[in-house]
Amino acid sequence: ALPQRRTVVLLGAGRAYDLPLEELSERFQRLVLVDIDGDALADTVTTRLPHARDRVRTIVADLTGVNASLRYRIERLARERGSFARLASGYALTGPPALAFDESPELVVSCLVLSQLHVPLVAHARARMAAWDPTFDDAAFELALRLQQDHVAGVLAAAPTAVLISDVWEQEITATPDGRLEPLGEPGRQLGVVDLSDRIPVGVTVADAAHWRWDKQLPEAPGALGTSLEVQALRLQRATSL
Repeated sequence: ALPQRRTVVLLGAGRAYDLPLEELSERFQRLVLVDIDGDALADTVTTRLPHARDRVRTIVADLTGVNASLRYRIERLARERGSFARLASGYALTGPPALAFDESPELVVSCLVLSQLHVPLVAHARARMAAWDPTFDDAAFELALRLQQDHVAGVLAAAPTAVLISDVWEQEITATPDGRLEPLGEPGRQLGVVDLSDRIPVGVTVADAAHWRWDKQLPEAPGALGTSLEVQALRLQRATSL
């Protein structure tokens, strides 16, 4: 239990999947909702938190903190017909991204953000560079892992208690004629690890854990394809030295 419940920061709150916003609004005096999609944030407040609107702060932000600068470097490398590996191997932050946003929260929740941090950047770079760069996929995977680890560090630095929620496995599914869902092929790792706990630094306590299946895209008809995700959640307590 948290000793005080003044402020909670919710990262990836645009669509608020898997977030008990109503319950959190009852337990905390102030809610800070952060997402890159401003329209989605506004809809979430209107539809799910109308009773607490005066206690909600919304922030439109890039949760990597480096999207603009990396896009600039991608454009420069594309003009030079350079290797994406130069960007991936050279990427480093001097400290964790500032994810408390000038608040002093008792709790930070990152919801279904971790596996998506690299997606817009890599898609942009792929369109500009992949045609001539044979090492592009390996470099993109390296950059994804680095962005993810920096996000974990930022979440842990932002509050003494954090909840990290992420899809860890993605499975293609199909529907049978009798309506059952069946997996197709092998599941793919979203974070490069088997379990979310494998991305947590030494010295951080995993106080609680849960996992569930989310059928993100259901097949529209027998034989059609869909997507199912394994989602894992960890409640983390940081060491006082972090």
